[in-house]
Amino acid sequence: MKHSRLVGALRVSLVASAIACGTSSGGTGTSLAIVAVHPWDGGAEAGCSIGSGGVKVGCATIYPITGNPSACAGFDEAGAGITATCQAVCMSGLTCQLAGLSDGENVVDCTATCASPEH
Repeated sequence: MKHSRLVGALRVSLVASAIACGTSSGGTGTSLAIVAVHPWDGGAEAGCSIGSGGVKVGCATIYPITGNPSACAGFDEAGAGITATCQAVCMSGLTCQLAGLSDGENVVDCTATCASPEH
């Protein structure tokens, strides 16, 4: 029950963030939205690898995850990153969260408010 509440809260906060900040194509030609983490399909990739190429989606910069997002070190059971992980992945002190994109990709969402100095 505790896990389902956390997942529900995560979904609500991600949707609220996407609505508040809007979405951008990031140059891909398609409109992307941040959604809940997609289940890992058990494919060839073992573990978790977080890419270094960030893409803007709304006010956030997101980094793609290859492999199983639940295997990513430095995130709690609700998917929130610890400070050191967020600083390493996001290259700043911003908070971060495991998330998904509407195109079926799992990502690390480096969150920021639209009014932050980064924008």
